[in-house]
Amino acid sequence: MQDQRKRVENIVGALGQQILGREPRIIVDTGDEDDPTGYSADIVLTNLDKFVYRLFGYGKRRWGYIYPYRLTHDARKPLVVFDEAHAYEETIFSHFWFVLN
Repeated sequence: MQDQRKRVENIVGALGQQILGREPRIIVDTGDEDDPTGYSADIVLTNLDKFVYRLFGYGKRRWGYIYPYRLTHDARKPLVVFDEAHAYEETIFSHFWFVLN
């Protein structure tokens, strides 16, 4: 996912300035970070495993349940970019799609 960060930064750099009036905050969520500022990112780069890990409240007790709330109720809804989504098998992808909807 780290390699995707630079690509996303290049794509949204100028556009983010126009839309947000500032550089967009981009994080790579590997599931290992304990940094609550990640919950205020404009763009979250993650994969299915780490997304589900966060979505269902695993991780640090203090921040574990903020993630789903942040994705669905925050006024500035973040863009979530999934790495390797094209590689998911049919069953996993259908479950993934169900969760997203």
